[in-house]
Amino acid sequence: MSGHFVNGVPIYFSDPRRHYHGISAKTPTWFSAQGGVYRCREAGGLRQNVAIKKYLVVEKENQDPETFVMPKELVENEIYTMTKCAPHPNILRLHGVHIYKDHIFLVMPLCDGGSLQQYCFDNRVSLSQMVFILKGVSDFGVISMNPTADSSVEEAGVMLFWAPEVCEGKIINRKADIWALGIVVLEMLNGGKAPYEDDHMEEEDPIG
Repeated sequence: MSGHFVNGVPIYFSDPRRHYHGISAKTPTWFSAQGGVYRCREAGGLRQNVAIKKYLVVEKENQDPETFVMPKELVENEIYTMTKCAPHPNILRLHGVHIYKDHIFLVMPLCDGGSLQQYCFDNRVSLSQMVFILKGVSDFGVISMNPTADSSVEEAGVMLFWAPEVCEGKIINRKADIWALGIVVLEMLNGGKAPYEDDHMEEEDPIG
């Protein structure tokens, strides 16, 4: 049974493995910057396929230093944002949330068409095609509903999409979102490769 609801989405304080097959897999079906995404199937009911995003939110003893621990407040923000934006035809609806031990699990519809980057790599994309390609937004891991934010505090995401003010640790607003959107458009037109893409960028300190 669900403990409570957030904007109509049930929050469960139970082990999702009791309700879904596939979440126990050693390796995620897909990897994201903050956690793994698993292709799962309901154990009962309609037995539909779903995608479950798994976040580690509590650091464990003797944990691999390479393991990413997602700040709990960012997961809570993602949950709130997804529920607040629904229903929207281009935003995935959150089916439910499971909070269990050291992890938080987000249950969403399964979209098995691959990533936008892979689609652009496999297909030549023109501006006229974009409206038919962008079917849904699913990753809200570092989104903010505030009109402004302090980038020195909320520094997150992929560096390739950072606006200059983010790199400088300044207060940011919607202009930083427009910059990131522009990078996505250029990435689509460039076969899935973002401008100035460099494999070593993530290893450098952009702030100094």
